[in-house]
Amino acid sequence: MDRRSGYYQTIGKFFIDLRGAPLFLSSKELSIISQWEERGIPLRIVLEGIKESFERPGYRPGKRRKPYTLEHCHSFVLRAFEQYEERRVGQNKVEAFGGEKGRETKILVEVERFLEDIPEELHTLRPIYLRLHTQLSGGKATEEDLDKAEETIERLIEESLSMAQVKTITAEILAEFGMNNGPKFDQIFRIKVLKAKRERHKIPHVSPFYY
Repeated sequence: MDRRSGYYQTIGKFFIDLRGAPLFLSSKELSIISQWEERGIPLRIVLEGIKESFERPGYRPGKRRKPYTLEHCHSFVLRAFEQYEERRVGQNKVEAFGGEKGRETKILVEVERFLEDIPEELHTLRPIYLRLHTQLSGGKATEEDLDKAEETIERLIEESLSMAQVKTITAEILAEFGMNNGPKFDQIFRIKVLKAKRERHKIPHVSPFYY
């Protein structure tokens, strides 16, 4: 999966986190994401559909002969999108502090916690979290603002890697998967980086989907 779209990256990471190995998407799965993007299905709705597919009765990843793929999630994503469209009919556009006040408050609390002790190696994250704090405090942060901020945060996390960290993660992937370059390597590398950095420094998510 290339870097052309945070939409692709976020979906891929979310799906692989739920599924586990293999830690990459096939060309067919990327095509499915392309269909969702072309139909204008919001990122939050795609993630909602994927999550629902994993929670359905009878899902047993350990007993499947073939890897679970995004193709299995397709109908769930489409159904989630239909429900989303139905909810929009006749409704006015609401601000983030409307009916979702509790969720936005949780995000604000996490943002404030992180701003109290941002490590030096992640200093580039401070401006975006400060901006989010201002928006959330004033009730002016929309879901689109938060989703875009999530994409920017993940990009900045990747850019914060030192050469030593790059070498360490590359060596881990080479030992585990027998590769140190190529598209699949890039996917696995990104997943490992984001997971390790977020867990180590307790970097909060800001996308409403995670709350």
